[in-house]
Amino acid sequence: MLISHRETSKSAMTDIGPFQIDFSKNFQLQKSYVDQHLNEWKDRKGLFALGGVGRLTNYALSLGLEVDCMDASILCEGVCKREYPNVNFIKANAMNPVSSYDYLFLEDLIYGFIPTSFWGHLINNWQMYNVPIYPKYLSYNVYRFNSQELDERFYLPEETARAYIKKVLTYGHTDIYFCENELTDFTKEVINLDLNKPLPVITHEPYEGKKYTVLSRCTANPHDVVRGKIFNAGYHKNFRTNQIVIDPPYIPEHHRTNRDPIPNDVL
Repeated sequence: MLISHRETSKSAMTDIGPFQIDFSKNFQLQKSYVDQHLNEWKDRKGLFALGGVGRLTNYALSLGLEVDCMDASILCEGVCKREYPNVNFIKANAMNPVSSYDYLFLEDLIYGFIPTSFWGHLINNWQMYNVPIYPKYLSYNVYRFNSQELDERFYLPEETARAYIKKVLTYGHTDIYFCENELTDFTKEVINLDLNKPLPVITHEPYEGKKYTVLSRCTANPHDVVRGKIFNAGYHKNFRTNQIVIDPPYIPEHHRTNRDPIPNDVL
C-alpha cells in the first residue's frame, strides 16, 4: 500500500496538470473515446473541458469535428496558442455553463472519477442548461475494510498526535493506493451514475466493524492498483441545489511547488 497526504496546492505540475509525466496512456484512452463518438459528434458543436493545453481538442479537429477547448489556466492558454494555433482556446472557468454548445466532454473523467464537490457542482451546473455531458455514465467504488498494516503505519504514541491523524483520515485529504489482493477483510460497493440525470444525494456511511472507508476510481480488473481517498467518517454530498454553484477552477500554475519553475517565455 502507498499512502500520500498532501494538499492539492502542493502538487507538482508533473504530477497533475498540463505537463504530467506518463500522460501517454491516458491520452490514448481519451483519443479512443473520441474515435468511438466520431459519428455521434459529427455536425455538432462541442466543448472539451478542462481542456488543458488543447492536445485532445487538436486531435478532434484533425478528425473533422467542430470543437473548442476551455480551461482557466493562462499557462495552458499560452502553450495552446503556441503549439496548437488552430484550436479555439476559451480561457474560462468550466463551472460556468455555456448553452450554445451541443455537448460537453469532460476529458479528465475518462480515466477515473470520485464525486468531489468540484465535479459534482460542475456536472449539476451544466445539467441545468440541458447541455448533454460526456462521458454519459461513470462509476466509482466504495471500499470498507480493516487493515493491521494501516493501523501500524498510522499509529503514534501521543494522544494529541492520534487525534490529529484521525482528523486527517476523515475528510479525504489522504490518498491511498492498493491492490484488492492486499485486503483480507473488505466489502466493495460499486456506484453507477448517469451524468445526464440529476445526481443522487450521495451518502456512504462507514460500516460497523470496518475501520477504513475509501472512495476510489473504478479499475479494469482486481489486479490493477486502486487509487482512492480515505473518508473514515463517511461521505455525504447533495448536489441538488437548484442553482448554479461556482467553485474556483483548478489552475495548475497556481498549484505548483518551488520545484516547478515556469519559464517566463511560456507565460
